[in-house]
Amino acid sequence: MKYYLIAGEPSGDLHGSNLIKGLLKADPEARLRFWGGDLMAAAGGEANLAKHYRETSFFGIVQVLKNLRTIKRQMRECRADVAAFAPDVLILVDYPGFNIKMARWAKEHGIRTFYYIAPKVWAWREWRVKAIRRWVDRLFVIFPFECGYFPRHGVEPIFEGNPLVDAIEARRTSLPSPDEFRRRHGLDRRPIIALLAGSRRGEIRDNLPLMADLSRKFPEHQFVVAGVAWLDRALYEQYMAGSGIRYVCDQTYETLAAAEAAGKARDIANRFETAVFLIAYGIAEKDGLYEADPHRYPYSQAFRHGMNILAALCAECSDDAEELLPTFNESDFIRNSAASDVREWSARWRDECREAVEGCRSIEIGPLASVDGDYFAATSECYEVLRFAENDLLGGHQERRVYEFLRAGTQEQYVYGRRMLIRHPLLTWNEYVRIKTGLALGDPDPLDQGEADTIDPVWLQEFVSMAYEPVPGAAKVCPNCGWTMTMRGKQPHCSSATCAKAVTGDFDKLDSVAHDAFRLSRGVMHYISSPGKLELAIAEAAAGLGLKYEMWPLKDTCDILIHLPDGRQLAVDAKAYGRAERLAREIEDDAGIAQMCADEVAYVVPDQVERDHPGYRALCNAVLRGKTGYSCETLRNFSKRLDAAAKGGTR
Repeated sequence: MKYYLIAGEPSGDLHGSNLIKGLLKADPEARLRFWGGDLMAAAGGEANLAKHYRETSFFGIVQVLKNLRTIKRQMRECRADVAAFAPDVLILVDYPGFNIKMARWAKEHGIRTFYYIAPKVWAWREWRVKAIRRWVDRLFVIFPFECGYFPRHGVEPIFEGNPLVDAIEARRTSLPSPDEFRRRHGLDRRPIIALLAGSRRGEIRDNLPLMADLSRKFPEHQFVVAGVAWLDRALYEQYMAGSGIRYVCDQTYETLAAAEAAGKARDIANRFETAVFLIAYGIAEKDGLYEADPHRYPYSQAFRHGMNILAALCAECSDDAEELLPTFNESDFIRNSAASDVREWSARWRDECREAVEGCRSIEIGPLASVDGDYFAATSECYEVLRFAENDLLGGHQERRVYEFLRAGTQEQYVYGRRMLIRHPLLTWNEYVRIKTGLALGDPDPLDQGEADTIDPVWLQEFVSMAYEPVPGAAKVCPNCGWTMTMRGKQPHCSSATCAKAVTGDFDKLDSVAHDAFRLSRGVMHYISSPGKLELAIAEAAAGLGLKYEMWPLKDTCDILIHLPDGRQLAVDAKAYGRAERLAREIEDDAGIAQMCADEVAYVVPDQVERDHPGYRALCNAVLRGKTGYSCETLRNFSKRLDAAAKGGTR
């Protein structure tokens, strides 16, 4: 058989080389070709190495931005090489950012595709499980618990053991003894703790400082980090300074074989983050179902699973576990724990365990629920967890279904559809019928640039059917966002989550929603319409100043591209995150906006976030420091900047 393997980093090269050895043992006549590294070349033949990972791996946001064209070219080269080789099976080894795209292409071209070492979708970017289900023929996993996880998502995995553990056992006779390992590297008799900080600059930056702090708390042990030749030793030394951690290079197996234990900080952090995500999903799910039946608290399997994970962590990480174990009464947990800042959840854990979760994305948010007596509501922070995790649960799949439908149309359809979702969170029965019978809404849109005249009525009908749903029972119109409101305890509650603090007063005085009206589905409202109001506000500011602009150019490469009078182009990305830490992380990882090749880039946030969280912009601008022409600004300050530019003043 003919096998084509793709690995894009040192760890993939290691596992890919062992896989090649196994393939050749099972199929001596195997014909191989691969993207990988020196280890795969040694196992499968130098002549069969199509591309070395040194040419394909770009670590960190700056390198990715600089090499976007190179990355796209390499993707084309890889596809052409696979097509020319015509393998019986394409084997993808980890490296999900590249390999999932290859899986889709291979499926579309009739190439059988295996995925070896599944992406860690259970910890991060769970939406990828849908891509795996659709594009991958056979999935090979390396953790026993994944055999229970993937079937719940419609994927039947294959588990044959962990290649790292198996490789250590297979090589144990050739590995140095712990005493010999100590002698070679000048180590003393204290037990060795192996630290696997990662093979990327970002991983080293995030993981090694935490590991260094942990090492200082356990002077009775000696910590050894297994580095990779791919990265300069100076990078490791920068974050190990003063910690006593010892460095060895390209000796992962040797270090693990000599170690008493491997660092567990990342494991604790991942489990905590998973627990918070599941609890957030459960709260949002229950909050939505409240509208259908306000007299019961619906059972949430995700919520209970998240509580179980948290309970296990409490037992493992606390000296007084019994007192800290969360109650299994869901209402009590929401009232006593979920309504407090997530930062407080691990406050009474042992120091080393509490510090292990401080690098989690989950820790950057506030309370997941607001409580009024016996009633609760999901907070905007709760929905930010779900949005940031790119989950395929709750409303996330609704958003992506609508978003992909828009992207499949023309640019004019995309712009028209996005504006409609923002301007019309509710449709009356008459408006809905007009659209379904091929007529336009008829209300003027001050930002309309002629798109309405070119919209296919059949396309619009399908779009509206996908994005809107009947209003579930009696409701009021939110005066802030225009969506639906229900009564929670003594206060009217806006289900958009962003208006909870903005809307108060007499519920009876609010306008009622007609019983036959339609509203945006929850996911579309939370993730497209609600944050999109800031986008329209920016466009209206530009239009009011007579500036030329494009909304969502190239189908959302950025939100608005403004053409300034002096010829410069200003790319604008509106962000409505409640927490600056969330936005800072997204800015750090955001490569898409750079494709506009604009002269300047501005991330614009609502005025309110700076008032609620002083220093919000400062944190984001600290991340942008060093990126020429990039800034983070409030809407008010950005409007002043546009006004000065329109008048020919300095920016």
